[in-house]
Amino acid sequence: MVRTSEPAFLLRMPLFLLICLIAAVSMWLPASHALTLDNHPASQSFFYAGTAGVVIVVLIALALASRPSRYSPMSQLLALFATFLVLPVYLAVPIHDLWGSVPFFDVYFDMVSALTTTGAPIFDDPNAQISTIHLWRAQVAWMGGLLM
Repeated sequence: MVRTSEPAFLLRMPLFLLICLIAAVSMWLPASHALTLDNHPASQSFFYAGTAGVVIVVLIALALASRPSRYSPMSQLLALFATFLVLPVYLAVPIHDLWGSVPFFDVYFDMVSALTTTGAPIFDDPNAQISTIHLWRAQVAWMGGLLM
């Protein structure tokens, strides 16, 4: 059995899985921010969503590990399309978990606007949000700008 190093394994992963892994790991920063502010519900929401995302991505990556990688322009375009359509659903989960009264579509639209760096505001009063959610929205916008 030939062992491969971790960077080679990461480079063979599909692009969408790599993007999802980065998004899942980045949820731990708002979790630690909320933990330092003693906001345990927000910390748990971001930590559990990030950990679940990492576990799911790793399981899918292990299932696809023996498959040869095919990086075609069409697969990368589909990965980018899935990033803007499917990934905001996952990114909106911790915020919707914290604010159950806000419709999921509104939080989804907010994550799409942050990821695409359009910045369309959904929430009128920024003071009504906790600082952890501000950090998460800024972080998603930063990652979206990096993706662009």
